[in-house]
This record gives sequence, structure tokens and C-alpha cells, in this order.
Amino acid sequence: MPGVISGLLGFGRSSAGIFTGADGATWQQAAADVPRFQGPAGRLVVEGARTNSIPNPRGEGSNGTTWPTGWGFITAGGLSLAGCTQISTAGRPGVRLRFSGTPTGTSFSFTCDASGATAAAGQYWAGGAWMAQASGSPAIGCNPRLVPRDASNVVLGMGGNNLATGANLTTTPQAVRHIPSGTLPTNTATLRVFFECSGLTSGVAADFTLDVLSPQLEQGRTYSSPILPAAGAPAATARAADVPAYTLSAALAARGTLVATVMLPQAAPGGIDQGIWQLDDGSDNNRIVLRNTAGGSTVQALVVSGGTTVATLSPGSMVAGTAFRVAVGWSSSGASASLGGSAAVSTASIATGLTRLLVGHAATALNRAAFGEVGSLDLHPTRLPDATLQALTLN
Repeated sequence: MPGVISGLLGFGRSSAGIFTGADGATWQQAAADVPRFQGPAGRLVVEGARTNSIPNPRGEGSNGTTWPTGWGFITAGGLSLAGCTQISTAGRPGVRLRFSGTPTGTSFSFTCDASGATAAAGQYWAGGAWMAQASGSPAIGCNPRLVPRDASNVVLGMGGNNLATGANLTTTPQAVRHIPSGTLPTNTATLRVFFECSGLTSGVAADFTLDVLSPQLEQGRTYSSPILPAAGAPAATARAADVPAYTLSAALAARGTLVATVMLPQAAPGGIDQGIWQLDDGSDNNRIVLRNTAGGSTVQALVVSGGTTVATLSPGSMVAGTAFRVAVGWSSSGASASLGGSAAVSTASIATGLTRLLVGHAATALNRAAFGEVGSLDLHPTRLPDATLQALTLN
């Protein structure tokens, strides 16, 4: 049932967490150890731990005409900051910035964290914000960039890593985001987000306002939900992993069927799986794990025994942003899996000593999280026939 978690399924998250409410638009905050049910579908959000390294995403500290603390121009391009007002749109805190002046070029840029975050070569980071053009002219486009610097504060080139299109902002806040297509370059010491804005005409007066809401910079290969410090206490802020878990009875450890509805908002990035669930013995040595495989959209069920993968079942592929149904049955004679009404695939291999169902993860270290949503989760006390698995996964 949407928005409901069984009392049998334990849940933990040692921090608050933000999610989108039932209207599909308004941000809400759940307290520590309170599950998040996202959007109209009311599916359970399961994410790994992340930190927003931007200390002041709320844009606090302005006196009305100055930049918020830590914010400022990178290249003013002939513009001045004429006003700064704290705002909140659909639960998203941020600032309304008014710019005016006679441009000396076609663009300008600013950052929401002048000092930047400590970073290192080889890491992946994602950054961005929700933005809109509230009023004025000309029409502004925005291309967020991640700018690495070395220990001498020299900007390092990132080649073709910028993926943003720089399309014009609308009057409704929209996600303006950037994920590098490669790792940070050699000698990287710090990293910051800056917003490169276009649309100006050199010598033609400009006067416009931009809303910048809840900027985020997080280490990882995908975006996660917003992370904000407490109001009035700007600081880099962590969100802990969501941990839904269930202790298996001896009977369920021996045989059962799990049917899940899942939505993953993106394909799995290179090098890291998206976990859907795993049955394990408290470790990764003996388990049945269901995942979206690194680097794509292929859903697989693995049987691991003694730390070795002894079988891989590939029942099908998922479509990013679209809910799908997948079922896995297990018993002493092996395991079967079906996705989206496909014919079940089977193996005679088994994993023993199973004691726990871990939802939304594919590793006990919680570093292979779904970063997605889990809907209905039906646990049957027997291994259902393959034909039944196929029927139960029809969307």
C-alpha cells in the first residue's frame, strides 16, 4: 500500500531526509528514522549516505543588497548585484537575486561557495541547483559547471565533462545540474559549483532577477535527494543511508518469493550497481542479490555462496524513471527470476544461511544503494512456480 511500511520491516536512517510530498512538487522533511514516501505513488525512498558540501545552500547572511555568506561573482561582466531576498518555493529555500547594469560581454558567472569543497583526483561529483528567472530581461540561460582547483588555487581543465545544455531558464524553478563524464583531474584539491549565465548583449542595459534554490554539491556518480543544514546553522551537511531490513524466519530463509515494484530514476552509472534488495547472512559472502547492473539498465539476480558468485540470472531490463515489477523465488532446489512479465529464468544454485532481507541495497556496506523508490514489496512463504512469477510481474 502506498505510504505504508509494515511493522515487520525495520527502518533506520540516522539523520533527517528530504522528499517530495504527495503533490509531486513540495519538499518535505522526515525526521531521523522516519521513512520517506515519495510523490503521488507513495513509494519508499532508499538512498545511500551523501553530504552536501555547500555550507550555505539556504542563501543566508545577506543584508538585502549583499551576497549571501560564501556566495559571489566569479565574473561580473559589467553587472552588479542590486538585491538579494530569501525566498521559499514549494518548500525549497533559496534566494532571489536581482542583477542590473550594462554588460561588457554576453555572459556572467557566480558561485554559491567561494571556498569550495575538499576534493581529489579520481573522484566523481555532482552539483547543481533549482533555478528560475523570476522577472526582467534579457532571457537568461544557465550552464552549471564544476570547477576543480589545485593546491595553488589554479583552475584545472575538465575537457568535455560539461553536460549541461545552457537552455534558457523558465519562470518555474527547474533543476539545473551537472555530472562530470569523467573523474576529477590530477592534482585536484578543491571543487566548487559555479553558474555560467548567458543571454546578455554587450552594451545593452540589463535588469533581471534569478531564483537560486538549494544548491548542492555531493560526491557520487548520481544525484540524490536535497540535503540542507538547519536554518541559521550553515555547514556542510550529511544525510545518512536509508536502511529498511527484515529478519527472516528459518522457513523463509529456506524458501520464499519476493515480488517488488521499483522505480529507479536513472540508469546505473559506470562502476557501481543500484541495489534493489538482497537476502543475506549479515555479510556479502552468502546471499541472493537483486540489482540494476553497473553501467546500464540490466536487472540481474546473483546467487553468491562462500563469497563466490555461483549463478547470474538476467530476467530483463528496466527503463529509467518508469516503475517495473520483478519477482525472485528461492528454495533448496535453486532460484528463479522474472521481470515485467518475462518468462522466468532459473538456476539450481543456492545460497545458505540466509537471515536477513535488506531492501534497496546490494551490499552490506550500504555503498550500492538504489537511489530510487521501492513500492509494493510482497513476501510469499513459498517458492511460487515460474509461471506465477511471470504473471505477478506483469505491469
